[in-house]
Amino acid sequence: WYVDGYFDLTPRQEAIVRDSVRRNVGTFRSRDLPDFLAVLAGIRADLERPLTPAMVDRRIGELESLGQRAASLFVPDSVVLLRTLSPPQVEELFATLADNTAELADDYSGSTPAERRARQQKQVGKFVRRMTGSLSAEQDALVRRHVDRLHDLAPQWIDRRQAWQRAFRASLASERRYPEFDQQVAGLILAPDQFDSPGYRARVAENRAVLCAMVAELFATLTPAQRAHVADEIRGYERSLMGLTAI
Repeated sequence: WYVDGYFDLTPRQEAIVRDSVRRNVGTFRSRDLPDFLAVLAGIRADLERPLTPAMVDRRIGELESLGQRAASLFVPDSVVLLRTLSPPQVEELFATLADNTAELADDYSGSTPAERRARQQKQVGKFVRRMTGSLSAEQDALVRRHVDRLHDLAPQWIDRRQAWQRAFRASLASERRYPEFDQQVAGLILAPDQFDSPGYRARVAENRAVLCAMVAELFATLTPAQRAHVADEIRGYERSLMGLTAI
């Protein structure tokens, strides 16, 4: 269903996708799911002790590493599928990607820095409240204070997304020969940040440090009810992972 949202699948292509999901979900369940659940359980355990920005950053890194490992499962099958795309399907794919990028630019960028900051405040606040439940006025002010320190990277984020799409299109326009095509596709899937400038990467790292500090400081203010809310949300992620792989 997800892939078909980018271009219409032929019966053969649908069979490729279904077979890939069946095989790789089984591998994910046996190889990766226990590690994901262990990290989520560790995050729940963190709720019972003082939290530092370094601890938050480490947990983020653990999830990123596991996500990268899980994504690598689908690279070989992605190559197989992409080899079968016809020229009309390529056009449909990139028209869909262009539409998605335009929607993201409208949703997240805003036309002015002030608009982008307001949307950023709203998005971060919405996510935090989803995890913690209602915030006190002091907690809401704490979140806003940290968000105000973030670099405005929305325009550069759209630019990097478009650069990735141009490179992806160039790979599909090639003869798709082995092993060059396989390496290009794997690199694009597993390293989408390869087009980022050093300056952009530095600002992303600084934003990450701000958010880690925000989480650590906010957690020190959480009430028992809020901590219980966070734990329940994490258990929801655990149930979702187990449910999605229980086939």
